[in-house]
Amino acid sequence: MLEAVNVVGDEIRRLAALVTEFLDFARPRPPQLRPTPARALCERAIHLLSPKATEAQTGLVLDFPNREPILNVDAAKIEQVLLNLLGNAVEALAPAGGGRVTLRVRRQPRSVFFEVEDTGPGLPSPDAPIFDPFFSTKPDGTGLGLAISHRIVSDHGGDLTVESRPGRTVFRVTLPLEVE
Repeated sequence: MLEAVNVVGDEIRRLAALVTEFLDFARPRPPQLRPTPARALCERAIHLLSPKATEAQTGLVLDFPNREPILNVDAAKIEQVLLNLLGNAVEALAPAGGGRVTLRVRRQPRSVFFEVEDTGPGLPSPDAPIFDPFFSTKPDGTGLGLAISHRIVSDHGGDLTVESRPGRTVFRVTLPLEVE
């Protein structure tokens, strides 16, 4: 009986998350921009994904520059992008177990980029429309995570790109740097 209650609870949470994802895609809100330290975004995302990475026997690494970049972003939305990219990377490594996911931050003269790199199998096709709504390479995926992430980054005046081959996939989020 208790197991059935737990299953129902898990399904309710899963469906609630799915509905939220659909609503985020269908009715995006404009970003609420505030000066935000990049390190805080990264550390929170790594902290939230650590249990999932531990379960998948995957290492999470934060590679951060010496100088703290400050971005004018909607912190919750950029955190959502980082969580999505990191979660996808951990999931890509989970079937084989092991591997490493690196969240790298680099400052450029007028922008900051975040890279999420994994040592997984890579995308099945370099031409796959992974940023299109409802396209997914996962059997149980909704195909909205990367589409929403792409929209969030675009709404911030940035760019989201991917390079993939077996053994190395890198998603790069480039965002304008706030003038200090």
